[in-house]
Amino acid sequence: PLEILISLCNYTGKDMWFNIPHLADDDYITQTALMIKEKLRPDLKIYIEYSNEVWGNLFPGGIYAESEGIRLNLAGNQGAVQARFCYLAKRTKEISIIFKEIIKDNRLKIVLSTQSVNPDTTNRILGCQEAYKYVDGLAVAPYFGVELSDTSTKDMVLDLKNGTLLAALDKIKNTMIEHKNIINSYNLKDTGYNIEFFTYESGQGFEGKNTKQTDIQISFQTDIRMKNHYINYLNILKTSGITKIMLFSNVGLW
Repeated sequence: PLEILISLCNYTGKDMWFNIPHLADDDYITQTALMIKEKLRPDLKIYIEYSNEVWGNLFPGGIYAESEGIRLNLAGNQGAVQARFCYLAKRTKEISIIFKEIIKDNRLKIVLSTQSVNPDTTNRILGCQEAYKYVDGLAVAPYFGVELSDTSTKDMVLDLKNGTLLAALDKIKNTMIEHKNIINSYNLKDTGYNIEFFTYESGQGFEGKNTKQTDIQISFQTDIRMKNHYINYLNILKTSGITKIMLFSNVGLW
């Protein structure tokens, strides 16, 4: 609940990141903004994102956005994917307008999420509905990792000279630069725009598909070389212009 999130932020002194439910109507959004304005500590920043990963169709928000985008003919004959992108842009724009009428200071950041591995998605979303004029931050989820097989070893992955993780990190670096260049191209359209670059999730994305792979990945966590790769990774994000990094932690049966 929003009330619990606000209390937690106030107690810990941490900025708020709140995801608007994909079915929320304008009144819900208005009441959310009013509550945050009234109850959140004034020294804390506010990050507002529409639902979760609406750029894709893995979650209900993206499925809904695609359906609505098609119903409203937001993309013409450009297809279902662009319809989804344009509904994400449309609803984010509407959320921005409502929030900025209520919270009129620069601690408010309207965030638009996009697909980390595909910079073209960023361009197609920002350009639809003139979304770039209404957002303060663009966010990606650049997890790092490599595919593992039953013959994978720690050295094959983590070696600091020839490990497969090095190439994966280089790919992330190049992709982040592409995203940043697209952001800059929209910022240059008017000196009044200053879209920042964030991660809404990030960190290592290793995921075991069987017991042996899981055991290997557990062993990664206590290998000193993982520290080196993490430092390299965080430096890549920083030098790519990312100003806020949200590290994702998933505690499961491991």
